[in-house]
Amino acid sequence: MSLYAAIFVLSTLAYVKYGIDKYTTALHLLGIIGSITTIVMYGSPLASVVKVVRNSNSESMQLSLCLANAVVSFEWSAYGYIINNRFVMIPNSIGVILGILQLVLYFRYRRTQAKSEKPLPI
Repeated sequence: MSLYAAIFVLSTLAYVKYGIDKYTTALHLLGIIGSITTIVMYGSPLASVVKVVRNSNSESMQLSLCLANAVVSFEWSAYGYIINNRFVMIPNSIGVILGILQLVLYFRYRRTQAKSEKPLPI
């Protein structure tokens, strides 16, 4: 998989460097590719949604990852708004929504510890 990613990145950079004459067109293309990549990255923890809903258990989701997704995407979204850059603002705003969705799923289907179970000593 990493080989395919490396080939994609290198071929895109080569196309932008040698195949596009206008600077603004190259920036637009790289902005779109970066936006799509960002949205996929923020949505990747949602791959386990079917498992979470089917089992009514959010064990396959990590709270720290869900929380970090929501907070970091909010920060980047705010930064995109401040610098007025839609290629930063739009995908990260979508990331905020996806992060909140992940947190809702986590808390909706979290498993509570039974009273008879003793916590493990640390």
